[in-house]
Amino acid sequence: MRNQELLHIACPNCLGDFELKPERTDSQSDIIRGTLMCKKCSNRYEIRNGIPLLLNTIDDNLHKGVQEMFNETPYGLLGARNAIENKDKIDINAINRTPWYIPEKDVTGKKMLEAGCGGGHLYTELHLLGADVTGLDMTPNSLESIRRLFHESGMRPKLINGNIEKLPIRDESFDIITSMGVIHHSADTQKALTRLSMALKKDGSLYLMLYHKHSIWNYVKIALRFGCRHSRLFNRFIFKLTPLWMGETATQSNRETVFRDNMVNPITKSFTARELELMAKRAGMRIDFLSRYEIPELYVLGRRIYQSRFLRWYEKRFGWFLTARLKKV
Repeated sequence: MRNQELLHIACPNCLGDFELKPERTDSQSDIIRGTLMCKKCSNRYEIRNGIPLLLNTIDDNLHKGVQEMFNETPYGLLGARNAIENKDKIDINAINRTPWYIPEKDVTGKKMLEAGCGGGHLYTELHLLGADVTGLDMTPNSLESIRRLFHESGMRPKLINGNIEKLPIRDESFDIITSMGVIHHSADTQKALTRLSMALKKDGSLYLMLYHKHSIWNYVKIALRFGCRHSRLFNRFIFKLTPLWMGETATQSNRETVFRDNMVNPITKSFTARELELMAKRAGMRIDFLSRYEIPELYVLGRRIYQSRFLRWYEKRFGWFLTARLKKV
């Protein structure tokens, strides 16, 4: 952690300012261990291995279950390492093949927050593209994995352990926020979206991905989750089949992570485009761009059929991912 990071972090309890008490720094004056004390409510938070631990105690069992699941199997570790190993090949087009649609001018040099960075796949790509990006996640193991990976490569990450619903970020701190596949696992998605909006500067953009309710895959997964939760045999069977539908996520994580995220995650919601529009309005944002996206990485007789006309037609109407760019108004 660096001293300048105090400019955008805040107490998750009251959004008060912090008094920093460093205990150990490294050769680059980064704070490795210390304490943050809120000047307003006097709550104290630890800095450990350079990461401020700003996660208030999680009281509800469902939210705690989500945290424990991702803490055991962080999402995106393989993708983060692959991005660093191939950093000379990273460009904005690589990101635009996925549904994020972030223009290059909105990356280089911009202050960005990735809310729910997991094991750091997108976080690492944004960092390598020149963004001044901070990663926030509620799972300590994910953040520690990113920290080790960056230090091995001679890079200095900016990481925060926190909860989006109690986002420990000052208002109007970031130009751009990304949150991909995260807040549909929040107990209160509206509250999470409102907090993200508050952390954006005026006219800032939020790049968001949620699960799409009006998707065939949504109803298939509801049935699969029911079976997985009520039958150990069915659970093992679906786990074995997981690589068949991992698609592009195979480069981001392993089979166990993808299976647990999709089939046994204790909080998994989906939304219609209209529901997202209303949530955005309540949060003080408007939808600037919206699409439905799918990754049907299917092969027939060795041929990839993703580009078929039928699948493109299906994707535009019933894609499993609802991706959007929201503007703060």
